[in-house]
Amino acid sequence: MAVSALTSELISFEDINQQRAFFSLKRSAALLHKNYITCLGRINKSRDEEKTVQMLVVGTEHEQIIILEPSGQKVKAEIKLKSVPVFILCDGCYELEHRIFVACRDGRVYQIREGKISTHEITIESKPVGLVKFDKSIVVAGMDNTVQCFYFKGKKNWSITMPSEIVTIAKMEHLKANSRNNVLVALRNGTVRLFNEKNIINEIATDDPCNGILYGVFGREDGCLIINHSSGAM
Repeated sequence: MAVSALTSELISFEDINQQRAFFSLKRSAALLHKNYITCLGRINKSRDEEKTVQMLVVGTEHEQIIILEPSGQKVKAEIKLKSVPVFILCDGCYELEHRIFVACRDGRVYQIREGKISTHEITIESKPVGLVKFDKSIVVAGMDNTVQCFYFKGKKNWSITMPSEIVTIAKMEHLKANSRNNVLVALRNGTVRLFNEKNIINEIATDDPCNGILYGVFGREDGCLIINHSSGAM
């Protein structure tokens, strides 16, 4: 059942006197059910090229996936999900064959093909904190400190447990070095681990907890890892 933000706050109070006080304070306020953006993605419109027209894919608090026209001013398609989306990854071209992978708060990863939710669902044992896609598989990090790899049809390939809370994960690909299927895992203790599938390759230890990581081209560097720390350092 969808409720307003005020209603959610009201029922969060366990004490009846607090509920009455809150009701007296807010009883004249309008009950608005706002829709919030929870995640964003992008998909190529018609060509599978680096510099081509793309379309914005929006996940909302109302358990929706909204695909916008390239101009961003009109809605191209809307898909209703079973839970609130938190991560979006797109593959292919919208006007041709494409897949949209959506990780949701219910601990599932749904696949959208041709505007419909596929029957191939991926289930993890906790809520997702990161999502990465490779050619034939996806990698999901969960709040239970595990990183799991699944084939697109839902069969689990491998699973590993981290020694600390997982903040996020990122894909590391270096095309010139033919480096593929590498996953960077940022941990709350300040460590960033590099895995090739489930095999650990390297580990970077820092004194400051990580908030986020990103790997890609930066300036003249073909491969650069950027780490955002809790202190604000980068």
